[in-house]
Amino acid sequence: MKENWLFSTEDLAQPPLTQEQKSDLIDRVIRNAQIGHRYMYKVKEVCGFLHATYDEMQTLLNYYKLDCVVIRDTIIRIPWWSLAEYLIDPADDVETAMYAYLKSLPHKKLEEKTVGTEVMTTDGYLKIKMAEPNRWRYKHIMEWEKHKGKVPEGCMISFKDGNHYNCNIENLMCISRSENAILNRQKLRSESAEQTETAVILAKLKHKIRRVKNKGEQTI
Repeated sequence: MKENWLFSTEDLAQPPLTQEQKSDLIDRVIRNAQIGHRYMYKVKEVCGFLHATYDEMQTLLNYYKLDCVVIRDTIIRIPWWSLAEYLIDPADDVETAMYAYLKSLPHKKLEEKTVGTEVMTTDGYLKIKMAEPNRWRYKHIMEWEKHKGKVPEGCMISFKDGNHYNCNIENLMCISRSENAILNRQKLRSESAEQTETAVILAKLKHKIRRVKNKGEQTI
């Protein structure tokens, strides 16, 4: 790394890592990752680990194509596997070893959901676990079928007030997918159930007019 003659005082120069120091550093980096203590390191930290200057660190990252987190052309963090890969031997194929290390990392065990559990989906709907191992149904559809029967083909259950948590039957309405598209496209939905019901009547009328118009064009 650094050459002593480049520095005015000897204490500014740091000798390169010995093999023992390198082995200790590899063990520390991997162990920290395995126990979930450290996954990312600051550039200054890595410079200290490797007895390198910032410029030398930039050269290492560019030459060895090591992974790093970059924001606005500035290296912000260096992941543990990138550091370990360089320390082990950048000339060797360590991909297999890196995957082995990744698999050895602690993983949070998924919480088991019992039958009857309610959860919110990523798209904002409540669903209920019906049976093991992983059978779920949307709550609003179950509520509709409980009171009104099966949802007709080509139709969907929507919320009058737009609140997906409110699965009361009074807040649910059955509309066609075409009507739903009109409501969304023309931004006719409202937080007011009464206004949404009026908007649905308008959507149904628009859809009927479009069907009649299309039918007329086909007969010409």
